Amino acid sequence: MAEFTNYVESTTAVAEGEFSKELKEKFYKAGFEIARRKMADGERMLRDNPPGKKILPRLATGGGFNGLFVWDTCFCVMWAKYDMSLPVTSSLDNFYNLQEESGAICREFSYDGLPAWNGCHPISWNPPLFSWAEWELYSCGKTDKGRLEKVWPNLKRFYLFCEKTYRQPDGLYFGDALGSGMDNLPRMPKEGEPDLESGIKFKPEYWLLDDHFGKAVAGNPLYSWNKQMDWIDMSSQMALNALNMAKIAGELGYAEDELAFQARYEELKKVINEKCYDEERGFYFDYYNGKIIPRYHVGALWTLIAEVIPPERLEKVLKVIKDEKIFNRPVPFPSLPPCEQPYEPEHGYWLGSSWPCTTYMVLRGLKANGLEKEAKYFAKRYYNANLNLFLKTGTIWENISPEQSLNPKGAAGPDFCGWGNLAPIAIYKEFLEEK
Repeated sequence: MAEFTNYVESTTAVAEGEFSKELKEKFYKAGFEIARRKMADGERMLRDNPPGKKILPRLATGGGFNGLFVWDTCFCVMWAKYDMSLPVTSSLDNFYNLQEESGAICREFSYDGLPAWNGCHPISWNPPLFSWAEWELYSCGKTDKGRLEKVWPNLKRFYLFCEKTYRQPDGLYFGDALGSGMDNLPRMPKEGEPDLESGIKFKPEYWLLDDHFGKAVAGNPLYSWNKQMDWIDMSSQMALNALNMAKIAGELGYAEDELAFQARYEELKKVINEKCYDEERGFYFDYYNGKIIPRYHVGALWTLIAEVIPPERLEKVLKVIKDEKIFNRPVPFPSLPPCEQPYEPEHGYWLGSSWPCTTYMVLRGLKANGLEKEAKYFAKRYYNANLNLFLKTGTIWENISPEQSLNPKGAAGPDFCGWGNLAPIAIYKEFLEEK
């Protein structure tokens, strides 16, 4: 790791130091200011180009994008809940209004509500986080039981669609690299020729909005790798989905549904631990052809927030998280750690970037497992790195380097008030603010 020495030395003091209250407040306010500006841009587009379908006011998901993205929006809810004058619930309602009769919700829509994918490939499926977003709003006192009752039919239809469409015979779930949200993260076995024939092959016509992007995706073998494997992130996300569905059903007094979703959760928890945990490495991995694929990536840490890790395994997982060769970089939780290849922390997008969405997920997961001390420690380091970069650049970034916080990295969008706002707002409020 000699090539990163200068970054480590220049970042550590900032990451473990203390910023003034005034600077923290400046960072916090900037997040909302950028968000409101981006939302105004989106509203102007709707006015200037009236959509055929009614699109409700919505949170901007970041950068220069004006489309509607599922997991981006669900993560936006996690920071926007601190100002409910923003279009928090209507952002979620847009997806329910666009839900198909089958229960499917496309992972991405154009600004005017046209689906970006035709549903014939798992590339159209984003992490199923609606129930987490709705339970978060309710449990924080931001919405009421009436809201839960209103969205319950949509949540249930969506869960059952996901179960019917993406569940494997062994009980786990498959996904897609782009659909998982971690666009270019390598997921295939490291050795041997990958079996690209057993998956669902992507065809250019599956992309509905233009010709160029569909052809580019079709030429990448990564998007023919899906059903061959059990995906640890999608399986854990469905466990989290079932857990939150059980909570919502219990709150609404739907006893039969509560028992059914709790049973689904317990079943998923059991099979994840049977197939995806590696005793030697003390960690969870994707599962393929009767064994794990021993490739570390941040998607496996969804097991934390899904609360599927047994107490006797938690310390081993924590050891991996604290390992400086894996996830404990100067800026914590790279998507792909430096012990894997190709590790490209400055230009590689999901090939090593530290992302706000997955970092927030890990912090919430640590807290859910009673590891609040560790959560606060990593939260402070991540928050400080983001604040450091904000002070230098004056904006909030889509992702940052796990090796330094002095300069924006090559593959990161500025003014990314979508999940980028998790750092100045949600992580600050939930882990670092002095009460």
